Amino acid sequence: MKINAILPSLVIAAGLAGIFLAAPVPASVLNQFSPAGSQSARVRDEVLARIRADYVDPVDEDKLTRGDLGELVRTVDLEGEYLDQDAFSELKSLPANVGGIGLEFGAHAEGLKIVAPLDNSPAARAGLKAGDLVVAIDDVPVKGLTLLDAAKRLRGEMDTPIKIAILREGENKSRDVTMRREFIRQQSVRVSELEPGYFHIRISRFTDDTLATLATQLKVIYSDGEPRGLVLDLRDNPGGLLYCAAGIAAVFLPSDVLVASVRGRSPDNTFNIHAAPRFYVRTGTDPFGALPASVKRVPLVVLVNEATAAGSEIVAGAFQDYKRAIVVGTRTFGRASLQTIFPLANGAALKLTTARWVTPNKRSVQNSGIVPDEVVMEALEKTTQEKPIQKGPLEHALSILKKTRN
Repeated sequence: MKINAILPSLVIAAGLAGIFLAAPVPASVLNQFSPAGSQSARVRDEVLARIRADYVDPVDEDKLTRGDLGELVRTVDLEGEYLDQDAFSELKSLPANVGGIGLEFGAHAEGLKIVAPLDNSPAARAGLKAGDLVVAIDDVPVKGLTLLDAAKRLRGEMDTPIKIAILREGENKSRDVTMRREFIRQQSVRVSELEPGYFHIRISRFTDDTLATLATQLKVIYSDGEPRGLVLDLRDNPGGLLYCAAGIAAVFLPSDVLVASVRGRSPDNTFNIHAAPRFYVRTGTDPFGALPASVKRVPLVVLVNEATAAGSEIVAGAFQDYKRAIVVGTRTFGRASLQTIFPLANGAALKLTTARWVTPNKRSVQNSGIVPDEVVMEALEKTTQEKPIQKGPLEHALSILKKTRN
């Protein structure tokens, strides 16, 4: 099955492997799950009718329904959300001129769990780390907020201050961190030469321009001859677009091998991803078509850490299963879920976790992460304006490549 055939037009880079926009649910299907005579449906309708008729104060119907459905969704799916009409409209057309602090986060029972601060962002410069819990934003507790509500509070006018309270693992008390919002610039691919013939390829997240930029950079590398080895750096990469994960895996793996298996309850959410152009070419020609075949054999080390998540875990997991690369660093985040956005009849929408993926060897990554082949701790804190090259894992990766050449 072509991945382009199953990925609708709206795919949101939200730090997951992918978020899909689904077609409206037909009434015939909906009725299968809410039969007119079901006891739960009758009780729910009776409770709502009693509140409307007899509660002492007038009730905002939209607010009542929104709260009722939101709580229902969160009871089932911690990362799910009921998006009212305004929230759904905002999600489809986020304003481009707002500032942020550069945080990728997910749901947690006690707040927001940071997946990763984006490179060279206010959050990264303030020293926020993967695994930190955001418990308040400008003194407003986060617990009970939807992910979209929290994201709206984090955004704001450029250069305005924002204070967040974070709770770090091993600490008993939260701490306040103050930053200023700014435009978040993302250069998803950066390449540098470590030593003659050895290159460091840093991919910070999977965005619309990642594959084309990576192809251009690889062509530059190969224009000077065959490289001696590559370090693919996926540290602090929270994922992004699903097809980018397929494309990056396809560059270095044998053609058409299995990259990941996605499994959900419906046929639309059950499919395999392969290392082939049909799974990552969106328009035009294959950006990697002109690369030499030897790119699939070049010695390769992949760097990961606790903020390597979702799509970047797909890549690292596939390379590890096929023994195509040596994975170095610390255990990854463990996020292997995909969300689908279902438009509803009232103009609102439901975001629901509909599938999880496993590696080619059927390893489950959800909550457990990927254990590196060689565990190497980070050597430096990521607090400077231009994120430093963390010498511990990178030096170790270079030594591995040199041994491979000997």
